[in-house]
Amino acid sequence: MRRDGFAELASAVCGWVGLITAAVFLILLVVFIAQNTATASIHFLGFNGHLPLGLTILISAIIGLLIAAVLGSIRIMQLRRALKRNTPPDQRVVR
Repeated sequence: MRRDGFAELASAVCGWVGLITAAVFLILLVVFIAQNTATASIHFLGFNGHLPLGLTILISAIIGLLIAAVLGSIRIMQLRRALKRNTPPDQRVVR
């Protein structure tokens, strides 16, 4: 088998592993929400309401994930800019 054929096979396997992992995670998430149906009272910045506990925790986790992703992306952009600024022009990799 040629090297590029192996790379294509590995890519396909990784795709299936990712898909199966996501499906298992989704099933566990649905079970978690179904088991945590007690109502939680929410008071945030003047907004008041009642949501199921599982949904409240899920929304909080998603908001935390988004904040971490935004801050991580900003940091990556800072590092790339610093690397570009501090790398001599003759040593830069051209894409």
